[in-house]
Amino acid sequence: MSLLGRASRRYHLRHPAQFALALVGVALGVAVVVAIDLANESSLRAFAFATDATAGATTDQIAGDSNGFDETLFARIRAGTDDLPGIRAAAPVVEDFVVLPRDARSAASEAAGEAGVSSLSTTAGVGRNSTVLRLLGLDPWSEAPLRGYLRIGKGGALAEGADLASFLTVPGAALLESGTAARLGVEVGESFAVQIGARRESLKLVGCLAPADDAGREALANLVLVDIATAQEILDLPGRLTRIDLALPEGDAGDAARARIEKLLPPGVRLTRASSRPAALEQMTRAFRFNLKALSLLALLCGTFLIYNTMTFSVVQRRELFGRLRALGVRRGEILALVMTEAAFLGIVGSALGLALGVVLGR
Repeated sequence: MSLLGRASRRYHLRHPAQFALALVGVALGVAVVVAIDLANESSLRAFAFATDATAGATTDQIAGDSNGFDETLFARIRAGTDDLPGIRAAAPVVEDFVVLPRDARSAASEAAGEAGVSSLSTTAGVGRNSTVLRLLGLDPWSEAPLRGYLRIGKGGALAEGADLASFLTVPGAALLESGTAARLGVEVGESFAVQIGARRESLKLVGCLAPADDAGREALANLVLVDIATAQEILDLPGRLTRIDLALPEGDAGDAARARIEKLLPPGVRLTRASSRPAALEQMTRAFRFNLKALSLLALLCGTFLIYNTMTFSVVQRRELFGRLRALGVRRGEILALVMTEAAFLGIVGSALGLALGVVLGR
């Protein structure tokens, strides 16, 4: 075995490129699989964080179609009826996605466009130079039981010194997470344009959300908070709501409240449990996760093919050496053990490098 070990080391020292190629094949195969698995879990966690951040303590949601439903339904639920006490833990929401073109971040650029300086079309900037943001219109007076975005200080995400009055009174007032605002280059007091379809609307950043932990920052990233009236105006949904978030009690009391609420719902509007969000989230991301998994398995297959051919070439190239060793009395099992030991060493070192590289690729 000592003779076999010296023969193996001497061979690999004479063929460093071949050994490096096999090592790189193992490392890349492992790295891509690890990186895509990390991306899978990270993306699902980011979706879950964003969903939980916008839903807060919601147990149920009343939702309609893409055009929403009449906001008077919220008033009826808050006021109650003869057989349904008014539900105070209810919050109206108007929500949609908007685009922030990088060439239209300020009111100055809007003015330049109106003066003819800019020759952009109505859909200019929607593409690789744009950022998609989630516009969330909330009613601050109804949010306390569900979400704490608009609470200053302990437990709230609104940065100290933020002007909450401006959020309620300034036309187009908006809040961004501080990291998102810095990344987009928008400072407090500045205006920026958002695009909805072929229309452009102007918003003004009046404050920043500053969550205390990384999970909160990740959840609120790319989220634009506006007053519900502002959201209705920007999205051209006058008097309409996207959904109503409810925090109903557990047990029989909650079930009874749900039964009575369903009697108030107009056609096309439905009441769903917030507990169904994980299943809906999984269904929404299933194709995305499947494609990434298929890509990782393809990378693993390519890595396996590369490693197999490299090891096969290594054995075939040493056929005469193995023949001489056999003539000197080395058994077939000992040569097999040598080849397998080389492969195991290659796999261990390559996997260790691949794990480290996979974390880098995943990030």
